[in-house]
This record gives sequence, structure tokens and C-alpha cells, in this order.
Amino acid sequence: MIKRLVLFLLIFTICVSPRIPLGFIPGGRRLDLRIEDIIVAMLLLGWALYMSLKGRLYLTPIAKPLGFYLFISGLSTVFGTLVWGLNPMRASFYILKEMQYFLIFLLVANWLKTPHELKYVTVLLLIGGLVNALWVGFQLWQGTYRPLFAIALTESYGEMGPPRFYGPALLGEYSPLATGGFFLIVLFVSLGLTVSVSNRYIRCCLIMFSGILFAALFSSLSRATIFGALFGILILLIILKRLPLLATMFVIFPFILWFTQAIPVAGRVFNWEGFLYSLIQDRWEPIWQPLLHESYKGILLGFGKSSLGFLPFLISEEAHNYYLRVLLEAGTFGFVTFLWLQLRIILLSVRMCRNSNLVISKALGIATLGATTALCLGAFFQDIFISVKVMEPFWILVGLMTSAYKIEVRMALNRS
Repeated sequence: MIKRLVLFLLIFTICVSPRIPLGFIPGGRRLDLRIEDIIVAMLLLGWALYMSLKGRLYLTPIAKPLGFYLFISGLSTVFGTLVWGLNPMRASFYILKEMQYFLIFLLVANWLKTPHELKYVTVLLLIGGLVNALWVGFQLWQGTYRPLFAIALTESYGEMGPPRFYGPALLGEYSPLATGGFFLIVLFVSLGLTVSVSNRYIRCCLIMFSGILFAALFSSLSRATIFGALFGILILLIILKRLPLLATMFVIFPFILWFTQAIPVAGRVFNWEGFLYSLIQDRWEPIWQPLLHESYKGILLGFGKSSLGFLPFLISEEAHNYYLRVLLEAGTFGFVTFLWLQLRIILLSVRMCRNSNLVISKALGIATLGATTALCLGAFFQDIFISVKVMEPFWILVGLMTSAYKIEVRMALNRS
């Protein structure tokens, strides 16, 4: 009972909690606290105490690339502090936030031990997506786009709320990338269950729910997450060979979008000429080209976490391409280990898709495969792997999938 309550609080706060401003750290970066930060800290302390007394840590099949990536990121940041003059406090906050995602992953992977617990957390994620989708629908109906729990809006949108050319907000945060990325994760959880369940009534409900989630995702007007979601679904079509079911979803989605009045803005999203022009004018010339020009200086270990926007020759705080960001912050070594980590997650999820005996295990494998490939495409256009509202549910999903893998292996050993 206590475990279920704690898991509920963790998922609930991740889905709805706002930013709580705590001021600025050196370099002009704002420091925010979220309610889930407090819950995660308390959980990790309790978990560490339990593990030190009687537990055994399950490192998961992605432990090696994850460990190497963290080691190289830490090494490059220490190097950047000593050689390039990074501010230690600013760099520490960046490293600690990324470590928090991985600790959430390890916590979920180790704490959940039964299929019932996997189902419980999966349902909580779906409920979190539904509540936020209802809030999106309310904003579309009212024509006013802002978070419900708005302690602090992001700086670029000011006190009067977000500009109207972006879509609705989540319950706790306004950011097109955060809105689109959050719904992307929950969408693939829903799609994974849709493909895996055998009950036709439940499947029909999940198909409609997936359509609602895709409409909410589309309303964010975040091209990175929209194109990423479509790419992820395409990968699922290829891997699962479930063409009739997933093709039906592609037919249904436009009708869902029409009912939610998202179609009128489709021209902005799918304006390919404007999209290519934007890549050249807003990305390549002012950001990517200058950053690439400086990348040779840190070709092996990079400049360290938090270097973008702080070092005078890395003028942009966002690279708008996460692969470029990793290359600059962690160098070639960090870039390779990051790709290794994502590839390991994808290969493990494909294995879960094809070889799982439990419905929930297969569903989580499908969800992780779709979400990871979608984020990998979106990372070409945004720094998507550092967005809090995207990464927290994503690493919970990866934790669920690796926990399901552990359960499947245990069941196979028991049968033999």
C-alpha cells in the first residue's frame, strides 16, 4: 500500500507539478525546483538505506553504456572547469539534473518486481496523460493557453503568457517542446497497449485514447515531437509487421485532429518550404555553423556540461540539436557513448517486443521502442533529451521496460 501511494505521488507530481523559481545561478541560468525533485530525493535516500542493509542493486542491461556516458560527462565537465573556466556551481546543477533522470530509471527498474506493479505505474502514466489532455482541450475551447498551476512561466514568454502561435500548455508548464514531448511518451505507452491487448473493447478504447493524445501532441505545434512521433510509429509498423492496425490509426488520427480543431494550424506544421527556410535562417546560420566551427577545440572530451551559453565562443545556450550539444559538451567520446546508450535501449526494446510472454512486457517494449526512436529523430531539431517534462516520463518508461525484462528472465528460469 505504501509503495503504491509513493508511486502515485511520484507520477502525479511529474505530470502536474509547476516550476518553483529559486533565483539564478552563475551565467544567467534560472534555477527552478519542482515538487518531484523533493519526492525523488526522499525516495533515493530511503532506497539507498534499504539497499545498504538488505538489497542487491539490479544494474539493468543498459548499465555499461549508461555508466560510460555518465563517467565521460563528468570527466569532460571537470576538464571544462579546470581548462575552459566553467563555473563549478552551474556545471554541477546540469550534471545533477541529468543524474536525477538516471536515478529515477534505476529506482523504477529495481523497485518494481511484479507484473501488477508494472501495470499500476503504466496506468498512472496514462491517467497523467489523460488529465493533461483534458486541460489541453479546455484551453483550446477557451482560446487561452497557459498552465493551470503557474508559479513561474518560462522567461521567454513573459508575464502575460505564451505567444498565440504556439499551442496549449501542460498543467504545470508552458513549453511547446515539453507539451509535445510529454504527450509523445504517453502516446507510445497507449499504442504499446493497443497492439498488445487481446480484448477488442479495451483495444477500441485505447485506439480512441491514442487519437486524443496525438491530437494533444499535435496542438503543441512542436515539429520536433510531431515528426518524431510519426517516425516512431513508422518504425513500429516495420518492426511489428502489424500494418492493418497501425495503418488504421493513421486514418483515424486526422479525424480526431479535426474534431479538436487542430487542423487549422496544420499548415504551419507541414509547411515544408517554411520549415527548410527556418532550418537555414534560424538554426544553421546563427547557431549550428558557429558552434560547429568551435567544436574542434574540444573534439575528444568537449567543453563540459553547461558550457553552451557560458563560454564566450559558444554563444547559444541551446544548440537546437541534441547530438551537436553532446558533441560540444562531452566530445567525441561522449557522443559515441550517448549513441551506444540509445542503441542499447532500442535493441532491448525490440527484444521485448518479439520475445515477451506477458502482455504488459510486450506493451512496454513497444512503447519504449517507439518513444526512443521518436526522441532520437526529434533530437536533430531540439535539445529534447534535457527537457524535464520529457525526460522524467521517458526514463520511467525505460525503467518499466527493464524491470519487465528482469521479470521475463526470472519467469524463463523458473520454467526451466
